[in-house]
Amino acid sequence: MQEKRFRLKNNIKFHRINKKYIVINPDFANWFVINKDAKSLLKKLDGSKSIKEIEKNINYDKKTIDRLISALSDGNFLMNDDEDNSKPFLNIKYWPPYHIFLNITDDCNYRCLYCYNTSGVTRNYMDQQTAQKIIEQMINLPNNKVCILIHGGEPLLNFPLIKNIVEYIKLTKCNKKIELFIQTNASLMNDEIAKFLNDSGIQISISLDGSEKTHNKWRQYENSKGTYYDTMKGIDILNRNHVKYNVLTVLTSANYSKTGKVVEHFYKQGIDLMGIAYFNPAGRGYKNKSQIQISSNQLYIAMMNLLRKLIKYNGKIKERTISSLLLNILTKKRKNLCMRSPCGAGTSLLSFTPQGDIYPCDDFRHINEFKIGNIWDGDLLNILEKSPVIASFSKRVVDNISKCRECEWKWICCGGCAARAFWTYNTLWKEDPLCDYFKKIIPAMIKVISQKNITYLI
Repeated sequence: MQEKRFRLKNNIKFHRINKKYIVINPDFANWFVINKDAKSLLKKLDGSKSIKEIEKNINYDKKTIDRLISALSDGNFLMNDDEDNSKPFLNIKYWPPYHIFLNITDDCNYRCLYCYNTSGVTRNYMDQQTAQKIIEQMINLPNNKVCILIHGGEPLLNFPLIKNIVEYIKLTKCNKKIELFIQTNASLMNDEIAKFLNDSGIQISISLDGSEKTHNKWRQYENSKGTYYDTMKGIDILNRNHVKYNVLTVLTSANYSKTGKVVEHFYKQGIDLMGIAYFNPAGRGYKNKSQIQISSNQLYIAMMNLLRKLIKYNGKIKERTISSLLLNILTKKRKNLCMRSPCGAGTSLLSFTPQGDIYPCDDFRHINEFKIGNIWDGDLLNILEKSPVIASFSKRVVDNISKCRECEWKWICCGGCAARAFWTYNTLWKEDPLCDYFKKIIPAMIKVISQKNITYLI
């Protein structure tokens, strides 16, 4: 019987990390780390010789070669006799949307200089009828659960509506899992609100950018006064009432060089979960981007410093962006709505304004060309299925973006953020402007993974 002859697929890439190499199958998001000798062996897999013939000219024993060939086969790196029947990695189709930004007001008592929504300029408040209509329609969609992020502006300015939303959900007696979240600056927190949020099972995220000096650089009142102490007063109230919360930090020129200290600051506050938000040059952020925005290289330095500090604390504090990247690197799961291809905009995620207008993502709120409709236009599923906006976002996959198509990391970064691409290039059909950052951070994280187990950070 003729010996099998294998060859590497044409799309296989090699990425050097010090004295080793990452071998990558971009179409399956598969990779593993090899040494120089293993790379030499792989280069000999060109289909011209059988494995037995290759064994004679390589400094490896048969058992090691068999293990390597088995790993390559399992990862779809090889073609046997020029045949390739394997299907490329394709993300799951997430439909219909199940996660919403419920913007119950666009009013805000802060005037953060990078606010992508320019909150506080208008003072619209969602009414009970609109909130209930949105929730009813979301529950009626054929999905397994509904995640509602109560958002703004500053949502605590409309606290009576939050109470009504919780009561309405109870009255629906819905058998679906409904999760409630709130993003707040915490300045309006009091004992009554803290107790209500806790008793209602609403998961709380606080906008906090680090220490006083760092936070106050961009998170200010209209009179330019810093907001740090008012946010911390709210956090003190939550702590006093034993209410669990996490924090969200926007990475800017004021704190990118201090991410290690930011983690340390939060850890000392007793915070065990944080999230990094990459700056989006929209709203007030667009006007102030020259002062606030950081480069891809600065972002890489910031996130690697962050990773090192998280490892130092051995999982006692976690960060959501690092966690999502690790999950995408190590598994085929794509839990982060912003790290899927297509991204979650319109397919997993919707944003509702106080007036009930529907957008595919909160970062596109108020851009008229991306308006899907209004909750009062009719049946929500029918509105979504007929929307050209939804159709457009569902086609924004990595293989339809020219720079992403040939990239070895395309199914790990998944093309990045459509909103950042739009706000930078005025089109959805370009790569994320943070592309160079992803090309550096992914192999750097793989290098760390190859040296130690950090799955506890997921």
